[in-house]
Amino acid sequence: SESADIVQRAETKAAERRAAAEQEAEEIIAASRAAISDIDERMARVEARERLVQDADSQATRILARAKARANEILKKAESTLADAEERHRDTQNAVDRMRTKLREPQEPPKGRSRGK
Repeated sequence: SESADIVQRAETKAAERRAAAEQEAEEIIAASRAAISDIDERMARVEARERLVQDADSQATRILARAKARANEILKKAESTLADAEERHRDTQNAVDRMRTKLREPQEPPKGRSRGK
């Protein structure tokens, strides 16, 4: 009968559309899973890079701290050496001043000797 054929064709069309919709849904799900996997991989790479940057930053901070400490040691040694040199210079200058003062004083003849005897 004609109505049975119409129902049959409608059911066939509905089944074809359902199958097409299921196929499209499976393709969308597969594409979504691939996109999620790609995003996960990218996030893992970003996190790895962030860890590398953090490690490099920490290492740079440690290197800078050691460099500052070493620079402070060198500065303290230099300041100490300069202070010692200034003290030696003052001592030397004082000795030179004392010698100049002695040289300017009138010299007395040595005692206990008489000339001409």
